[in-house]
Parts: sequence; C-alpha cells; structure tokens
Amino acid sequence: MTDWAPGPALAAYHSGVTVICELAAQFTDEAWAAQTTCPEWRAADLAGHLRCVADDYHEYLDDAPLSRLARLMAL
Repeated sequence: MTDWAPGPALAAYHSGVTVICELAAQFTDEAWAAQTTCPEWRAADLAGHLRCVADDYHEYLDDAPLSRLARLMAL
C-alpha cells in the first residue's frame, strides 16, 4: 500500500464517533438498560462494544499502513 492518505478515512472516523457521542448523550438510565435486537446485550453492552471497536480503528488509523490490521490482512 504505497498511496495511502489518512484524510478521508480520518474525517469519516471522526464524523462517526461524533454522531455516536451525540446519540449517546440523549440516553437515559432506562435507555442504557434497555434490551436490544441482540437478545443477550443491553444498550450499554452494545455501546461498550462499539467503544472497543472505535478504539481499535483509532489504532489502525494512527499506524496505517503499518498497523496491526495491515499486518493481519497481509497476504
């Protein structure tokens, strides 16, 4: 990967995180405890999972193209 540029990817990542934070700010305690379409997960569980995924992508974007993801996807 020789022509990788962070601009569009970082902008999309930042926009996604911003929208999720805005939505999460609207949740009440009751909403965080609500069941989701994933039967074994409550809203807070899904938010925690999403937080972990966002953190992983942050790492991948910071280190791209030498990230752990790039190494995992290497042929």
